[in-house]
Amino acid sequence: MGLAEVENKQVVQDLIQTKNLKDYNYKVVHYDSSDERGIDCALIYKIEICELIESTTHSVLLFD
Repeated sequence: MGLAEVENKQVVQDLIQTKNLKDYNYKVVHYDSSDERGIDCALIYKIEICELIESTTHSVLLFD
C-alpha cells in the first residue's frame, strides 16, 4: 500500500505495529522528501507476498 503525506518513517513503523496490523508481517519502504513541509511518502508490503528487489525515488516537478 502506498502512503502519501507521511510525517516520518517512525509514524509508518508505529502504524504497522498497531494491534490490527502487527500480525501481518508488514515491512516499510520510506524516503525522506525534499518537500519544504517535511512530508514524505512510504510503502508498506507483506513479506510473504512481495519480495523487495529494488526501490528508488523519482522527482515530480510542478510548475505554477
